[in-house]
Amino acid sequence: MISKKFPFSIPIRHFSQTASKQPLATLSIPIPPEELSSRRYRLTRHLDQNSIILLSGHKMFYKSPHIFYPFRQQSDFYYLTGFNEPNAAMILKRDDSVRKGYQMILFVEPYDAHKVLWEGPMCGTDGAVRSFMADQAHPIGSLGAYLMNNIQKYDKVYKPDSMQLPSVKGVEMKSAHDLLDMQRVVKSEFEIDLMTKACSISAKAMKQAIKFTQPGMFERALEAKLEYEAKIRGANGLAYVPVCAGGENANTIHYVSNAQQLRDGDLVLVDAGSDYEHYCGDITRTWPVNGTYSRAQMELYNAVLYVQKKIIEKCKETSGLSINQLYDYSRDYLREALMKLDIKILHHEIPDVYPHDIGHYLGLDVHDCVTASKEMPLKAGMVVTVEPGLYVRKNDTRFPEKYRGIGIRIEDDILVGPNFCTNLTEEVPKEVDEIEALFPHFK
Repeated sequence: MISKKFPFSIPIRHFSQTASKQPLATLSIPIPPEELSSRRYRLTRHLDQNSIILLSGHKMFYKSPHIFYPFRQQSDFYYLTGFNEPNAAMILKRDDSVRKGYQMILFVEPYDAHKVLWEGPMCGTDGAVRSFMADQAHPIGSLGAYLMNNIQKYDKVYKPDSMQLPSVKGVEMKSAHDLLDMQRVVKSEFEIDLMTKACSISAKAMKQAIKFTQPGMFERALEAKLEYEAKIRGANGLAYVPVCAGGENANTIHYVSNAQQLRDGDLVLVDAGSDYEHYCGDITRTWPVNGTYSRAQMELYNAVLYVQKKIIEKCKETSGLSINQLYDYSRDYLREALMKLDIKILHHEIPDVYPHDIGHYLGLDVHDCVTASKEMPLKAGMVVTVEPGLYVRKNDTRFPEKYRGIGIRIEDDILVGPNFCTNLTEEVPKEVDEIEALFPHFK
């Protein structure tokens, strides 16, 4: 739910025909100006007086000539600007003035009436100043000349790792992602509201996909169902290519071909999430194609569920634990659960059947803030996934025959609190009896 403190969207003022030649239209941006200004101010407090941050947005990517992929803005750039058009860049520098405390220069595509006719309203340089609070705005084509004439004035330039700039004597080049990831990893109240909505949509879509499942359908039918259910609830679409893996396919961690038929008696592992206003959900559930877990499937499933519940309990700031430490605990819990099933597997063998982390940071990106260390203790305001798994291949003789060929993962999105945590995806069932109850047409 969106808080009253931060409204979901705000109208952009009308641009006059004479000022920018943009057709009269009301656009909206999902991030309030005060939220963006706060982000920029907090980030620039980490800058020396004679340093700048240089970021670029994404270009439009094309599948074939004139056929483009859906545009999604580069996350760091979007986080600081709220600007959602391709081919843009930003320079941000500290300014100790009382008014804002920073200066922002935007470089954007100039207004083009022909482009507007084909693609819809665009901001232009005038709109970048009027609606996105830029102190200056220039055509994107002038960025190279601007840098050539000004970069030598600075001691440090923080830039994307992928951006190539000429070496300038006396100017130190540093990664902008390190600074941004450390700020982005702890979410604001506004971000938590959007993530709550993204996760709720993801959970509702997953629940409908479970109910939709039946033997004989193709895995891609679940992919289509997930996207449909997400979009009708207001999502932009899916946050990533989903895993819809029936039977042995579940033992391929990132199986995304989704091309085989679902067989009666198999499990299906589905890893999917929705993108809502750039914020992502990320859920995994594993359920029986025919609506009923076999005894062996249920035993392994409950072993993984036991691990997940134990780890979720620790996702609070007072635990003092990091994601990596949570992974160490999860390995111990998984071995304990398997031992109760009389499956004797050594501690150092656990990564063979559980080869991925317990989770990751979540936010504007599914794998959010990738430069932020997983060794740092959890802090209130972080959102992390908790996703233990167990993957038993058909030839793994350490497991009794009845367990072989089964792959299971269970994943939820957890908001870390000071001395508590909140499961943002709890709307989608994960107890065996709750999942089986979603299949009354098979009973």
